[in-house]
Amino acid sequence: MMRILAQHAKHYRIRTFRTLSSWANQTLQHRLTEALDQNAKIIPVLQQWRQQGNQIDPSHVRVIIKKLRDSDQSLQALQVSEWMSKEKICSLTPEDFAARFCLIDNVVGLEEAETFFESIPNSARDESVYTSLLSSYTRSDKTMSKAEATFKTMRELGLLTSPSPYNAMISLYSALKNRDKVDELLREMQAGKIEEVLRIWNLYMRSTEQCDNNDYLKVIRLLLKLDDIFGAEEIYKVWESLPLEFDIRIPTTLASGYRKRGMVDEADKLMNSRIIKYRRMNKPINPLLDQWGSRMRMSELKCLIKNLHDSNQFSKALQVSEWMDEKRACSFYPEDYAARLHMVEVVLGKAMETFEKMRELGFLMKPSPFNSMLSFHTQENMVEELLREMEENNVAPDSLMVNKVLRIYAAETNVEAMETFMKMWSG
Repeated sequence: MMRILAQHAKHYRIRTFRTLSSWANQTLQHRLTEALDQNAKIIPVLQQWRQQGNQIDPSHVRVIIKKLRDSDQSLQALQVSEWMSKEKICSLTPEDFAARFCLIDNVVGLEEAETFFESIPNSARDESVYTSLLSSYTRSDKTMSKAEATFKTMRELGLLTSPSPYNAMISLYSALKNRDKVDELLREMQAGKIEEVLRIWNLYMRSTEQCDNNDYLKVIRLLLKLDDIFGAEEIYKVWESLPLEFDIRIPTTLASGYRKRGMVDEADKLMNSRIIKYRRMNKPINPLLDQWGSRMRMSELKCLIKNLHDSNQFSKALQVSEWMDEKRACSFYPEDYAARLHMVEVVLGKAMETFEKMRELGFLMKPSPFNSMLSFHTQENMVEELLREMEENNVAPDSLMVNKVLRIYAAETNVEAMETFMKMWSG
């Protein structure tokens, strides 16, 4: 080690000190400060002070090491650290070992630093020492396995008590774009404080090119679990202002958080907001369910139904309920079926009312309103009635209606009706 340090020392500028007699009445702190100002070597100052029979305060030496390190004079800092140990100035603390490990890594390299780590007594390997080792490993994806092993050791030793190890691992995983691992670390930090979660989130946002919907959903869920509804609101506002693709899970999750806390008005206001209702929810609900539904929790899907129902979007609420049943997303209970029956009655009643109004006004001249009614009527007699009215109005079925009618007949295994309908359509 000393041979390597001697080689590096050739590259540093060394200035001539004033004579020892001119410093006779100066304190050690003053001498050290003056040496630093002159960019001179520190060890001769410390040696001369001791030769005068004076004691050296270890805290002074530690301050000097830090100053040298902060001023990018890592070689001198390492030399002073080595000298403090060699001269037995004091019993070394874990912080002393951690500082020297970082200096060796910076000046000589990681391999030499690893060798030094192995020489540190087990009793002195506290969180600061392991965190220094971890930070060195997380600087490169080539040492990711060592970083993960070190992090695991720290977990087993109960040394994950501060955000620093998490910061290091999140930085590594963010650089590798491994968001699942980031999510795991955020969940692990939940035994932590809300402000630390937000700090880690801000760190992650700075270290990645762009956060996606999954990232915002994760942190909102986490903050709600920590009962920080206001923090979740702030994150939601940020997400809402971004040009990300609409993700139905995010407003639903926040609305669910409102309802669990009895904040029904806030939940209704959120789901009825202009942005949600017009700019983003002004689309068929089924494509959104096909995209996001399988990734939504059962409680979130049921909350979505509740939110849509309470905001008078009964048709969409019914579609979500039917989608859940069709996909067997969760077990349905009697109250779920009762709620669906109510929605069917409401939707069908409104649909019939609108259809009757269109009939009175003579607006049933296109297949689209008949298609809508077929969505609610799956019995053959109702289908026949609608088809007769279409024939009376000279409205030809479109391809969408053909498929709907054939599905209804097929469900009843009515082959004759299917053939008759197809003859009428082809004619």
